[in-house]
Amino acid sequence: MTKDQKNEVIEVLKGKFSQYNNFYVTNTESLSVEQVGKLRRICFNKKVEMKVAKNTLIKKALENLDSSRYSGVYNSLNGVTALLFFRKCERAGFDHQQFPERFKS
Repeated sequence: MTKDQKNEVIEVLKGKFSQYNNFYVTNTESLSVEQVGKLRRICFNKKVEMKVAKNTLIKKALENLDSSRYSGVYNSLNGVTALLFFRKCERAGFDHQQFPERFKS
């Protein structure tokens, strides 16, 4: 990935963080391709936008917006990270305690 491509990803992410009031950070490393597909379908049906990006680019986007506001997020950025963007918490419809159960094959 070139420096220009990385900068473009950072700008897109900054736009998403600014556009949406809420987001989840989740590690999808342990999910199979089929499970990731399920997650994407659920997100699409709930009008939740899912983005996958390199952790360093996510961190740079957050730092560029407000490094102190998002400092608590940085430790969550490890492994294969997916960002789930949504406007209202109830709209996402994810119960974090049932999350693993929803994606069993």
